[in-house]
Amino acid sequence: MTHVPDGAPCGIYGANPACFLAAGWLSAGHPFRTGAAPEGFADRLEALIGQERAFATVDRLLQRCLGGFLCELCGEEASSSELMVPDAVAGRVWHAPQLIPHYVRAHGYLPPDGFVAAVLACPDLDDPAYQAQLVAIGGERLAGLYAASEEPDGEI
Repeated sequence: MTHVPDGAPCGIYGANPACFLAAGWLSAGHPFRTGAAPEGFADRLEALIGQERAFATVDRLLQRCLGGFLCELCGEEASSSELMVPDAVAGRVWHAPQLIPHYVRAHGYLPPDGFVAAVLACPDLDDPAYQAQLVAIGGERLAGLYAASEEPDGEI
């Protein structure tokens, strides 16, 4: 997986790069922050990633576009999807690989404080507030992704 420093701008979906920040794009040979995550953080992160219903359309799009990710730190976990976490307070969207709970639990990774706070405050992915926050921050391009998820066959 390509290393992206925590907090670095990362424009995706043609959106303004300043509104998207990277978290958890770890790679062998690059140091990362470690420490104890706040109580409930890893569980909430796993819960968000596990909410397949709202995440499925974005997940399929990203799998086709980006391929798979292997944990370069241990080689024991793989994923092919990503998570977007709106930070309504800061007006940013955090962009993270699905492997981030693995990094937290297995490797002691401690994401940026802003990402941790955004995860703990994030609505469930099937909550209309989640989509509304993404669209308010990331613009209409993100709205188009969610409109595609409403197709009867679920295909993009």
